[in-house]
Amino acid sequence: INALVEALCKNKTILKLNLECNYIRDSGAYAIAEMLKINTTLNTLNLSACVIEKEGAVVIAKALHTNNTLRELN
Repeated sequence: INALVEALCKNKTILKLNLECNYIRDSGAYAIAEMLKINTTLNTLNLSACVIEKEGAVVIAKALHTNNTLRELN
């Protein structure tokens, strides 16, 4: 997940990303949260069934305070 997140930090074209049913867990949620603070093009992100628990969800929610482009999060 770290390599993907690193690439998304530099992303200027990807608008939608479906990571459904991946074993991302809370550790991956931290990386996704950092990406969401930087990425300015992604508008849809699907993290359904990614084994992200409360801690990871809170980190992602906090990152959304600085992200103005994401419109849909599953």
